[in-house]
Amino acid sequence: MKVLHRRRAKKQHGSNKAYKTNILIAKKHKKIRNKRNDCLRKICKKISINSDLAVLENQIPVTEFENQEYDQIS
Repeated sequence: MKVLHRRRAKKQHGSNKAYKTNILIAKKHKKIRNKRNDCLRKICKKISINSDLAVLENQIPVTEFENQEYDQIS
């Protein structure tokens, strides 16, 4: 990724070669996204098969949590 970004930075903005480099970068990003999604799906499937119960938690936004603590202290 680093090499492609450096290569794009050296191209003239709006040129055909810069456009082609942007396409290469987009393809690389897509490959990375697909690998991450594949790994997550495999992990989720393994958890669902091996576990009797799976629980998901909603995370409380930090700002709300800090405000509640401040109100309890005072």
